[in-house]
Amino acid sequence: MWKSKPRINQGGERKKANRCWPFPVLHPPNDSANKEERSRVKRNVLGENLPELPRIVYGDSLYHNPYNSSDHIARLEAGRKRSRFLSTSSFYASSTMSFIIGRKIEMTQQFKEDGTVVPVTLIYAEPNTVTQVRSLETDGYVAVQVGSEEKSKLPKAQLGHIKDLPQVSTLKEFRVNSDVGLKRGDVITIETFQPGVHVDVTGISKGRGFAGVMKRYNFHGKNATHGTKDQERMPGSIASQRQGKVIKGKRMGGRMGTAQVTIKNLEVVSTDIQTNVIAIKGAVPGPRGGLVMIKARSGNTVWHA
Repeated sequence: MWKSKPRINQGGERKKANRCWPFPVLHPPNDSANKEERSRVKRNVLGENLPELPRIVYGDSLYHNPYNSSDHIARLEAGRKRSRFLSTSSFYASSTMSFIIGRKIEMTQQFKEDGTVVPVTLIYAEPNTVTQVRSLETDGYVAVQVGSEEKSKLPKAQLGHIKDLPQVSTLKEFRVNSDVGLKRGDVITIETFQPGVHVDVTGISKGRGFAGVMKRYNFHGKNATHGTKDQERMPGSIASQRQGKVIKGKRMGGRMGTAQVTIKNLEVVSTDIQTNVIAIKGAVPGPRGGLVMIKARSGNTVWHA
C-alpha cells in the first residue's frame, strides 16, 4: 500500500502533530538561545503558571481563554474597546430564558439616536401563555410549551390539553437548559426582550416550488457558446455507468424552500409594549404573516455581525 513520506525538519527530526488543535500553539525559533522562551510558551499553552486568569477545560487539555478575563469584561462594560464578541450579558445564562411566538409583519427601517439607519423586521408577538412545563424526571428533557392566537373552535384533544387556560391555537415548545422558573398559566410578553439583546429567530422559509440546480444549488451551468444545445442549465452527469445507481443525497432539481430555518445572533432594536411589536435587526425567514419563534441567546459566545 502506498504511504506518504513523513515530513522532515531541517534539523533531521520529524514534525510532530499539533495535538492542541483547534487551539493556537506558538512555536518560537528552534535554537538554544530561546530554550527558556520555548519553555515559557509551552507552560502558557498548557495553562500552567496562569493563576490570575480563568481557564476553560476542553477534554484532557487546558486552554487559556483571554475573553473570559476580568479585564476584558470590564472593557466591554465600560465600552472603551469594541469587541468582536457579544456583550457581557451573553456570557452568562440568565435565570429566566426569554422566548416568544410571533408573526412576521414586514421589513422597514428605523433611525438610531445618532442618525444611523438600521434595517429591521417587525414581528407582532402577542402575550403567550405557558401551557406545559416538561421536566427531566417526567419527560426526559427540560422544555417549556407556550401558546398564542386564541380561537373559538379547537379540536377536543387540544381543548383538554389547555383546560382552564385561554383557547390558544398555536402551540410551540422551547428547549431550555434548566428550570426557568415558569409554571403552567404564566404569561410571557415582549417586555423580556430589551433593546440590545441578541436572539435566534426560527421560521419556515418561503416556498420556491420546483427549482433547477442553478437556482437551488447555485450550479454554474454550461457555457452558452457555439455547439452547446439545450444544456445551458442542465445538471450534468449524475452517476457513472460502472456505479450503476445514483447515490443518495445527489444534488438535483426538486422542491425548494418551505424548510425550517434559524437565523442566529440577531439584535433587538426596539420593542413597543402597547402594540406588542418587536423590531429585530436584519432579515427573518418566512413570508409576511409567517409564524416565527424568538429565543434569546444566553451562555453562547458567537461572532458579531
